[in-house]
Amino acid sequence: MTGANQKERGISSYSKKGKVYWRIDVWLELPDGSRRRKQVSDIPNIDLARKLRNKLKADAFEARHFQKPRASTLTLAAVWKAYAPTAELEKRSWECRTHPPSPRH
Repeated sequence: MTGANQKERGISSYSKKGKVYWRIDVWLELPDGSRRRKQVSDIPNIDLARKLRNKLKADAFEARHFQKPRASTLTLAAVWKAYAPTAELEKRSWECRTHPPSPRH
């Protein structure tokens, strides 16, 4: 690691608009053996940068940080099937020439 601003592994300082900020640039080892790079900048002080780096490492170790979102099993047809009866009963614009008015309860 090179650079005069390098304080510790993965954390460095830089100045922006006359203020000193910190950035994190770490490679995280995931439980499946793969590696992911995580970069975060605009951290106001080094203590927060250290805490965030340690949290990212712990989350990567526990496989929480890089989990992919699950695909939804809900389809548009299923949503419409659930919504259509309510729409017919409560929405006036539902009633038009092509759909005769439904009896209201």
